Amino acid sequence: MRASRTRVSDDTSNPAWLSDTVTAFCTRGDLLAPALDHVHTRMPTLTNIALMSPDWSWWRFGTPKPRTLPVHEILFVITGELPICFAGVWQQLKPSQGVAVRSGTPRATRCSGREDLTFFVLQWQGDFPPLSSPHTIDDRSGRCQLLLNWLLDLSHHGAGAVERRMRGHLLNTLLLDLQPRPTPPVDDPLLRVRRFLDDHFHRPISLIDTLPYSGVSKDRTIRLFRARFGTTPHQYLLTKRVDAAVRLLRASRLPLPTIALQTGFSSVLHLGRAVRRSTGRHLRAWRQAGSTPPV
Repeated sequence: MRASRTRVSDDTSNPAWLSDTVTAFCTRGDLLAPALDHVHTRMPTLTNIALMSPDWSWWRFGTPKPRTLPVHEILFVITGELPICFAGVWQQLKPSQGVAVRSGTPRATRCSGREDLTFFVLQWQGDFPPLSSPHTIDDRSGRCQLLLNWLLDLSHHGAGAVERRMRGHLLNTLLLDLQPRPTPPVDDPLLRVRRFLDDHFHRPISLIDTLPYSGVSKDRTIRLFRARFGTTPHQYLLTKRVDAAVRLLRASRLPLPTIALQTGFSSVLHLGRAVRRSTGRHLRAWRQAGSTPPV
């Protein structure tokens, strides 16, 4: 059966404040354009971006044959689950997860039995970050989704030279985000603790989970962490969660229970209380603040 894809309406991915970003970019064009012209030939070229909500006929049931594409590709899930296969191994991409795939890499997708699937398809040519392929994306901070929303909006509404450079710049920023961070030195336990919190803040973790990385007692871990970073591990973890939640509130239309789950909070009540105590603003106020760019 022939595949069919249905594009989601622009309302789900059209940050009103993107026009302000482009306006600021154009206003400073006399400063930025020469620099961007200099690096433009090295920037990746966006060939396609869409937010997909596939109907039942899009799916290939059974075990589909892997196919290759002449472009690099990112598949990034917003809601639902997307089964995808590389090198004969199937995996389930869940919300805020995706894969970046080099041109020519065989891949296949199939039906997950769920009807609430929406996901980004992003394709480009040119430079690819120095990653093994395929590379899995786990975007609990919402930054990748934010950049994808920007790119989709620019692709729908921008056609000038400045907008093309802006698309290249945003795509380059997104690809840089996919590069792995350097592993902290083995002899620096506090950096290992902080890296653990950075990587797992969206999970139900506690200070006890950091002790194998610090190598000392709970109380000593707290004292050393505060002396080094100016905050306790718990407060650092809470700040990471609140920042990620606020970013998603401003940049997406995800339901509040989904945002709570993706940012490590046990419930919407827990999320709302933490955001209000940390920022002094309610969830609704942050969602309405989506008309201005996040810091």
